[in-house]
Amino acid sequence: MVDINWKAQISNQQLGKESNISLVFTLIRYYGAITRAEIAHKTGLSPTTISYLTEKLLACGLVSETGNVERVTVGRKPILLRVNPDGGVIASVEFLVDGFNCALYDLTINEIIDRYVRLDDFAEIGITVAQTLENQLAKNQIPINRLLGISIGIPGVIDYATNKVIRSTVMPISTELPFIEPIRACFPNCLISVGNESGFCAYAEKVSGSYETVNHLIYLDINVGVGAGIIIDNRIFTGSSGIASEIGHTTININGIKCKCGNSGCLETLVSVPAIKGRIIAGLVNGRKSIMKDMVHGDLNGIDLPVLAKAYRQRDELAVEIVHETADFLAAGINNVINLFDPQIIVLGGPLRLLGDSFLARIYTRVKGVSLNPGADLNLRYAMVNDQAVHLGGVHYALDHVIDFAHCMEFIC
Repeated sequence: MVDINWKAQISNQQLGKESNISLVFTLIRYYGAITRAEIAHKTGLSPTTISYLTEKLLACGLVSETGNVERVTVGRKPILLRVNPDGGVIASVEFLVDGFNCALYDLTINEIIDRYVRLDDFAEIGITVAQTLENQLAKNQIPINRLLGISIGIPGVIDYATNKVIRSTVMPISTELPFIEPIRACFPNCLISVGNESGFCAYAEKVSGSYETVNHLIYLDINVGVGAGIIIDNRIFTGSSGIASEIGHTTININGIKCKCGNSGCLETLVSVPAIKGRIIAGLVNGRKSIMKDMVHGDLNGIDLPVLAKAYRQRDELAVEIVHETADFLAAGINNVINLFDPQIIVLGGPLRLLGDSFLARIYTRVKGVSLNPGADLNLRYAMVNDQAVHLGGVHYALDHVIDFAHCMEFIC
């Protein structure tokens, strides 16, 4: 485990003891089990201050004492502190094209429930999310004041000043829809974190994908659309108006296909799953021979990424052409990303991982061929966290950057 400079994170505010509660909780969570003396050493705070802060966390049930450290010297054995999983819950909501997923996690990031809710009318999404959370808290006998935070992942551009969706090419949500107000009205003391879902996926890779030493990571989310999550200095980067992660709407071909965003030749029109499927169908309709047509028994609507991947492994001519073309388009987009952000690692998420290592190798070769710094390392990998990435990233990010435990303790103690 990499040691963090905890001393650099100590608050300079006048109410130092209260404002450093979150830091101490985060440190306990980070190490899993730690003594008061070790906390004092790592933070530089006095033993008296650490005693005060940990006693408050204990009194509110957020941490617990779990045993003694074995020592060879005489005297009282130091007591270990751990996060109490039952001390509170974090909710994660993931907006989808046809509804939302709603999950509850304890403070050690163990899933309590995960429920899918279908919606026919997105105008009701805020009210429905609030009601779903209320019902699930009651069903699991969790007091409402133990809900410490709510993370909401959205596939779209977000105005972070108002927490409204500016635009989404994936889900039918109005830019004027005040979806967060009904949730805040139902949980007025709960801290709410709204973010682009790709940003939360990026953070899930950061904390759960063995990249804890990586400070700068970019996650490309390639599915129905093409999004990105950008981690800079361990925080999700959104830019001044929330559009910093819209890499799918950067231009690759100015004379290309018209995109749903209004631009032409966007990366999304070339490497998204619908775009790939469209090129396969166009080839088959124009008379190209391929085993893919036989694999779907002539029903071209059955063409999907697993079909393409299987045909590609069998070296079907059309499949190889489509895969190589997609890799080259994606390499152009990734090269733009590298030249703009210079990340330590780029992670590819979504079903393109079905195309295997040779697809990734072609992208690597193409990017290295046009690199401004050919000698630099290019760390390009498939995502390690695939299931529940939005939930895991959102909950971790809320605990690491959003939730103020001094605030929470006003309502749970």
